[in-house]
Order: sequence, then structure tokens, then C-alpha cells
Amino acid sequence: MKENETFLIQQVQKGQSHAFEPLVQKYRAMVFGVALKVMESKDEAEDVAQEVFIKVYRVIGQFKGESKFSTWLYKVAYFHALDSKKKKYRRYRREQESDLRLEESYEESHEMDGNYRNELLKDAISKLSTEEQILIDLYYYEESPIKEIAEILQWSESNVKVRLHRIRKRLFTLLENKKSQMY
Repeated sequence: MKENETFLIQQVQKGQSHAFEPLVQKYRAMVFGVALKVMESKDEAEDVAQEVFIKVYRVIGQFKGESKFSTWLYKVAYFHALDSKKKKYRRYRREQESDLRLEESYEESHEMDGNYRNELLKDAISKLSTEEQILIDLYYYEESPIKEIAEILQWSESNVKVRLHRIRKRLFTLLENKKSQMY
């Protein structure tokens, strides 16, 4: 099987575009899965997966066979999805900054309803770096285990834990500051 894959890669590198289709078929689920872990929706993940294969086709000459093709492809897919997510968050932040202004008066009550609390949390999360937002997304929303997050982000498990701890502290501070502005 590996010999066939190597042959297909060599054919694509020589300009035989028809040899790329079997590689796409073999790895499309993996690439989509990587994109889905990083992006927020299936539609976005499908777009990113398609972009990844276009990119891989263009840069397949850079694949030297020093690692497995699947490992190289996974890395390309992950970093492309990460770049796409960063661009999306930048667009979102620009829209938020230009369109939304926090209301100057808040309810006098110390009790907040669930929706309001969620909005405050979303606002606090939007102030985090893209990398921090992705880590929050993977851990809390995707419920990915620390070990899997470490593999995806190419960090040690202890590094993931430390960063999560720091992010929680930062979110707590952001929420406390927001709360003190209210009263």
C-alpha cells in the first residue's frame, strides 16, 4: 500500500494530476476531521478541507518522504485550519469593535440571567488570543482530552495544562473587571 502511495505522490510531483485523486479519496476524512476540530462548523470545515487539498496539490513538491505522507498532510491541514480560524476571529473582532458597544447602564441587580452571563463569557473569550480561543474551544466545547490537544497543537501535555490554567485566570480577571464596571 505504501509503495502505491509513494508512486502516486511521485506521479503528482511529475505533473500527473490524475494521480492526486486517489490520495484525496484516501485522506479526505482525515483532513475533514482535522479541519472540523479547529473550525466551528461542518461547512467551514468542508471549505478548509477543500483549500487544504488545493494547497497540498500546489506544494506537494515540498514533500520529500522524510515522514509519512499522512503525517505531513495532517500538519498542513492543521496549520491551514488554524490560519483560517485566525482570519475568521480577526474578522469577527473587527465587526464586533465597529458594530457593538457595551451598554453604559446595566441592571442594578447582582444576579445575572444565564443568557447575559453567556454573553459576558463570549465577550471575555473574544479578548483572548486566537491560540487561546482555540485551546478553550478544543478543551471545553469539543471536549478533547489533554493528550489529544497536545498532539494537535504539538505541545507537551503539561504545557496544555499550564496554558489552560493561565487562560482560566485571565478569563476570571476579565470577567471581574467587567463586573466591577457594572457597579
